[in-house]
Amino acid sequence: MGMSKQGAFMIYCAEQYKPAKHLTGKQLAELFSKYQVWEYVSTYFCQKFQRRDSGLHMPLSLL
Repeated sequence: MGMSKQGAFMIYCAEQYKPAKHLTGKQLAELFSKYQVWEYVSTYFCQKFQRRDSGLHMPLSLL
C-alpha cells in the first residue's frame, strides 16, 4: 500500500521548508504543530487538489 497523495504533499512541504529555515526534523515538527501548519496544509490540499476551483496559497514564510 502506497502513501496517499495528501501525505506525500505534506512531506514535500515539510522537506522544502526545513532546509530553507535551517531546522531539524524535530524543530520542524514542533513548529508545525505549535502553529497548526499540519492542519493548514491538510486543508489547503483538500481545497486545492480535490476542489480545483480554489486559489489559495500557503504563506509558510510567515512562520
